[in-house]
Amino acid sequence: NEGNRVEKIYCALRNITKLKLTKEILYQDQEELRALFDNAPIGMAITSLDQRLSSVNTTFCTMTGYTYRELISMPITNITHPADRKAEVQHFKGLLNGTYNGFEMEKRLLTRQGKELLVNMHASLIRDAHGVPSYYISQYIDITQRKANEKLLEESYMTFSTVLNSLDAYVNVID
Repeated sequence: NEGNRVEKIYCALRNITKLKLTKEILYQDQEELRALFDNAPIGMAITSLDQRLSSVNTTFCTMTGYTYRELISMPITNITHPADRKAEVQHFKGLLNGTYNGFEMEKRLLTRQGKELLVNMHASLIRDAHGVPSYYISQYIDITQRKANEKLLEESYMTFSTVLNSLDAYVNVID
């Protein structure tokens, strides 16, 4: 080491090709999942463990009449009909304590305009790689019109049944 001359340089190299490819694949997968979430034809929401909305898709915003910014960090119970809140919270607790892996329930959402929207909700708990609960993911299908049609059909049947029962004649229906 005379005169501060460098005699040797040691260098360690590492092939990071696989690492870069893995990162690219993960990024593509994340982008595909984000596109599926955002463009789903049903309402979708990611909810934190304290039941605050952390992400929602466009369909959910359209269903509820709220903007994305209005919904983010809002407790899901704020847009759940008061009569349905207790059951919903119990179901979320059941997911968290492992009673079941997912649940499905009919509930009413309150839109920004104050209307009730009847939905079929399915929720699951997502856990991290170590099994620790991370967040809930929920899907919402608007069943308001279907339920209204079922009610009309039932009323029609009841009217038809009442008319038939009040006839003084024997009625035979042949199919």
